[in-house]
Amino acid sequence: VRLKKELASVEETLARVPTTPIGVTELPPSNPAYIQLQAQLAAINSQTKALNDQRAALEQRLRGYENDILAAPEVEREYLDLIRDYDNAVGSFKDVKARLTRAELGESLEAESKSERFSLIEPPSLPLEPASPNRPAVLVIGTVLWLIVGVGVGFFFEYWDRTIYGARQLAAVTGAPPIVVISTIETGHDVRRKWTVRLAIAAAIWVAIVAALLAVDSFVLPLDVIWSTMERRFDAGVLDMLKG
Repeated sequence: VRLKKELASVEETLARVPTTPIGVTELPPSNPAYIQLQAQLAAINSQTKALNDQRAALEQRLRGYENDILAAPEVEREYLDLIRDYDNAVGSFKDVKARLTRAELGESLEAESKSERFSLIEPPSLPLEPASPNRPAVLVIGTVLWLIVGVGVGFFFEYWDRTIYGARQLAAVTGAPPIVVISTIETGHDVRRKWTVRLAIAAAIWVAIVAALLAVDSFVLPLDVIWSTMERRFDAGVLDMLKG
């Protein structure tokens, strides 16, 4: 844009220069300003040509980039096809390798057994009890630890509790029995709170029973096995009683 403006200014300056009449010999320019303007005009024309060539090259590169962008989905599709073919080839290779391993194992077994075939007559049975950990021991140790922790927590709070709950404690602290003892007057709120505590204790007992059954089922022996064993023993006892 700058060069175009300079070119327009030079052309305007040249337009104001008087033309040579016909038949008059044109003398070489001697005006330094005119010579300078002619040099600037030649330089501007050269720069304009170079910029036009650069613009054409850039437009050609831009068209190449646009063609690459248009061809990108096709290249991506071919890449995905290649990935899928590669995965299929890897799966086929693993399958063939596993078959080869089994064939080599069968060949070695037949060679060691003098052409005797190896066949699995009965599948291995699953163990009824785990090898580790010792679930009864874990249950017993856990129960003992729970009892110790419970007793310890109760003893701790009882030891640090300085509250007086009755006439005997008050007499032990003061050294003299109280003159009058007023019994506890239960209000409706106290009754509701007492029943709430009882219900909470009953719910806690049921939760403990369910947790114990789940622990026995998970760590000792399944409950259905225990039930079937008890039924079998009960039936055997009844039969012994009838026979006797």
